[in-house]
Amino acid sequence: MVNKTVYFYVLVSLAAGYALLNFFIFPFSHPSVPLLEQARAAYQEAAQSNNFFHRRQALNRLLMIYHSLDKLYCPLQGNGALYSNLAETCFNLEQYPWAAFYFYQAKRLRPRDLEVEFKLKETLAKLKIPPTQSPSLFKKLFFFHFYFSLPECLEILCVFTFLLCSLASLLVWKNYVGLKLLVGSVALVNALFFCSIIYSQYFEPIEGVLIHATHLYGEKNLNSALVTLQPLRGGCKVEVLESGKQGRVLKIRTPDHLIGFISQESIRFLRP
Repeated sequence: MVNKTVYFYVLVSLAAGYALLNFFIFPFSHPSVPLLEQARAAYQEAAQSNNFFHRRQALNRLLMIYHSLDKLYCPLQGNGALYSNLAETCFNLEQYPWAAFYFYQAKRLRPRDLEVEFKLKETLAKLKIPPTQSPSLFKKLFFFHFYFSLPECLEILCVFTFLLCSLASLLVWKNYVGLKLLVGSVALVNALFFCSIIYSQYFEPIEGVLIHATHLYGEKNLNSALVTLQPLRGGCKVEVLESGKQGRVLKIRTPDHLIGFISQESIRFLRP
């Protein structure tokens, strides 16, 4: 009895110590805490400043802090809040192509966020880029692939995999018709989300956003003839088809279905 009591108190002490470390020590020693405090101070300074130059300095400082956080964490499995903040800051600094890039990146992690959608449309309007076309038949049929972000799909897959294993184990002992239908339904949902994740990682077209205006060339040699005399606008989202010359020249397809070549320096890739 004594041994069990001692064992219980040891476990409670370890749990309490772990909680204290997480809630009182680790947060203050975490490298992101000073950056977040600096970002909050810079944001408040920009919001309260009535001087144009002081406000711009605060916004530039805020942008540098957000870039540091992006390099530190590269939060591609997060909720997209950092990319949304980066986009807002670029928009306020009138860096509209960069704002479009970060809004597109935020939209991948926040596909149902109406504010991100509205801000993206506002940014594209500033760049005089027409809105995207209506959803294709593929997007309408496989709406869940575009309705949930990749991190959300991974979470749903984990939940349904656990549920499928539990129900399948129960089916071994209780061979009910209703239970078979339930197992089949859960397996179907599980398979759909699994295929969605595989498609996102290995088969989905690579997309990027032009960060400044650039010409579209007909050949890999960027001194060749132009596909169109009008340069592509910065902030335009394109599909990357292939790369050449060690990745320095990219073959792309524009929203108008024009195909040509651009320099890699003109584009930033949207990450899944």
